[in-house]
Amino acid sequence: MSTLTQPALDLLKAYEGTPYFNNSRERMRMGLRAQVGKGTPEEIAEEAQLAAFREHIDLAVLTPEMRKKFLVDHKFGIDCSGFAYHILDTESKARGLGPLHKHITFAYSNDFAHRLGRWLRRRYVENADVKTFAHTSNSHDVSLDELAPGDFFVRLESPRDHMILVTAVEGTEITLAQSEARPSEGRYGHGVRIETFPLSDLPARSLSNGHRLNCF
Repeated sequence: MSTLTQPALDLLKAYEGTPYFNNSRERMRMGLRAQVGKGTPEEIAEEAQLAAFREHIDLAVLTPEMRKKFLVDHKFGIDCSGFAYHILDTESKARGLGPLHKHITFAYSNDFAHRLGRWLRRRYVENADVKTFAHTSNSHDVSLDELAPGDFFVRLESPRDHMILVTAVEGTEITLAQSEARPSEGRYGHGVRIETFPLSDLPARSLSNGHRLNCF
């Protein structure tokens, strides 16, 4: 079985139970990562704890379902590209390649304001959307029989682009991880999910083309 490195798997586990949040509707500018769908599990937990303290709520006594509802109601969560960035950044470091931003070309956010924000505030994940990952300067196509942990699928279409990570490959099965909100899941059912499928099912799921980071 081929998997992501252990540090990346540990981060993936830390994200379990985190709801999906996309900042496109809120359009909060220069907010904290946890407030714009780009935070690490630690950043999300810290901001949630501060919000709970202000409201005299003890998160430790809440059930997982209640904690998730609290996060959703307070607009804390992670979007698909923020989730992918942090996992792949951890994977890159674990492979001895250094931080991911050293290998990424920010082709769609390269004006002065974005460059200044990245330099002053290290806003790398905020500038790495799905189109950035899919850009030929950052990744290349791989066939289904070449898929390996760290590869990803992208869907570039309206109303929202999306990406899904490959976390493990074993024989004819593949494990995928993503942060997603499906219409059928209602207000509180969405978030980070990890699922295993036969490789033969991928074309039926509109995942017939994979991508691999050029640095991997």
